[in-house]
Amino acid sequence: MRKLFYCAAVGAALFSTSVLAQSYDEGAKAYNKRDFNTAMKNWKPLAEQGDVKAQYNVGLLYAQGLGADQSYKEAVKFWTMAANKNSPEASLQLGRTFGQGRDGVDKNPAEAAKWLRKAGDLGSAEAQAELAGLYERGEGVTKSEKDAVDWTKKAVAQGYTPAMTSMGERYEAGKGVPQDKTKAYTYFTLAVAKATGKEAETATASRNRVAAALKPEQVKTAREAASKCMAANYKNCAL
Repeated sequence: MRKLFYCAAVGAALFSTSVLAQSYDEGAKAYNKRDFNTAMKNWKPLAEQGDVKAQYNVGLLYAQGLGADQSYKEAVKFWTMAANKNSPEASLQLGRTFGQGRDGVDKNPAEAAKWLRKAGDLGSAEAQAELAGLYERGEGVTKSEKDAVDWTKKAVAQGYTPAMTSMGERYEAGKGVPQDKTKAYTYFTLAVAKATGKEAETATASRNRVAAALKPEQVKTAREAASKCMAANYKNCAL
């Protein structure tokens, strides 16, 4: 009897999981067809049952006013559910929402820092770079150039190009780090190699500006450092 009950329980669990997955997929199909009402209809019950992806998506729908009246208060509610289950995406959205303040959600720099830190700890390069900005400005945290540099470097290690440009600017100006235009050239080179569009143009202009102050051997050293860093996939770069 116990075996039969166990098999029945497993079968019910598998059936339930299959139904939930199908409902999520139906919501995704509807979203891609811009049928946001149907997407919300499929995802919201899943979100209320604890599905992290659905919680994040429902938060986005509420934030954008798709499939429901726009409500950042509701968005925060569902993102908080997901963030409490270690969703870096939801944590990032909470950090941004509290950092800017939205209709129905007061600006709260300390709360923004809390969620950006969580997202950063979970591996979000965007959150790491944005938390660095909070430390640089002293918003919601004690102002600290050291922490700003540390978080920016974490984002660099994930290949996040805005962080590479930021570190280049820091070394060029000697902001939070000793001034070192060779290292600045290296960081700008990393950004140039990975960035696209306007971002690439800005990084290229910055690298050219720094190059004018360097000797040929310094440029060679900087390029070699950038090549080694890229070969290591930006991990453990000696910069």
